[in-house]
Order: sequence, then C-alpha cells, then structure tokens
Amino acid sequence: MNKKSISIIFIISILFLGCKKDNSLANKLYLQSLDAYSKNDFLLCIKLVEKAIDLNENLIQGKLLLAKSYFFLDENSKALKCLEKIIKDNPEFTDARIWNIRILIFSENFQQAKKYLENELGINQTDWRVYYLYSLLAKAEGDFETQISMLEKAEIALIDGAKVFGEISEIWQGLGLEERANENLNKQKIIIGSSL
Repeated sequence: MNKKSISIIFIISILFLGCKKDNSLANKLYLQSLDAYSKNDFLLCIKLVEKAIDLNENLIQGKLLLAKSYFFLDENSKALKCLEKIIKDNPEFTDARIWNIRILIFSENFQQAKKYLENELGINQTDWRVYYLYSLLAKAEGDFETQISMLEKAEIALIDGAKVFGEISEIWQGLGLEERANENLNKQKIIIGSSL
C-alpha cells in the first residue's frame, strides 16, 4: 500500500470516527432532552435537543420533540414551522402529521386542520388519534353529531389495536418470556377494559 492510499484511509477513518462521536453525543443530548421534557422543563429540553440536532440533523425524533416543546410553551408558530419541515422531509412520519393537526386545532386554524384530517383519513384509517383529533375539531365547531361519530370510530380503532398486544403476548409466551408476555397482556386488558 502506498502513502497516498494510507493517507486516504486515515482521513476516512477520522471522518467516520468523528461522525460516530457526534452521533453518540447527539444521542446523549437527545436522552437528556427527553428527561427535561418529562419534567416539563421545556426551555432546557429545547436547548438540549437543538444541540443534538446540530450534531445529527437526521435526528427526526429530536425535531418532533422540539416542536412539542414549543407547543407546550405556547409558541405554536414555531412548533408548526418545525413540523412543516419534518413533514416535508419525512412525509411518512405519522407522529409529525398528527402533532401538526393537533396544534392547528389548538391554534383554532380549523380549516387547515380539517384539510389535513381529511387527507390523513385517506391514508391512515386505523389510528385512533386521527378520529380523536377529528372529534376535537367537531367539538370546537359545535358539530356534536360528528364528534360522537368520531369518538366511536376512535374507540373501535383502539379495540382493534388492543388485539395486537394479545398477539405479541402469545409470541413472548411461546418464547418463554413470561414477564414480557404479561406486560403486553396487561396493555390489552387496559385498553379493552377502558372501552367497556
């Protein structure tokens, strides 16, 4: 191997290790921001998660956390701006679309929220959150018939979703992992029990 090849390999190794170190630090900062978020320290959360995103711009969950923190600080325009960018770059990211709709409703931008909800129902008919948000919109508009209808659809979607926990429980049971099986069985019971 000649000196040029060794130099190129050395430079690539340094870049790779530098990126790995940045991602590791980004993940550490992200976890710290989650902790701050769970303690309702949204200003600290924003500070930490912005640093994490600077180190790893692909930290999509961090970008969502940033938007949610802005929402809880009542900075809805900043939250919506973050969400619009996430959705533009990652249109498949359901949680970002859901939060975008939620914030539009709370911002009383009902027309835009309804447009996004109708689009969401066209591609996502199994997520109870979509129906629940639609019920909130209907309530805000005084349409109690639609509100009830959407809440009933949310309940059906939740019950259907509970079946997943039962099947996961069976898999863990088959693998001899009782604790995990019981965790999923309890989740199923909570959902089904709350719908009785």
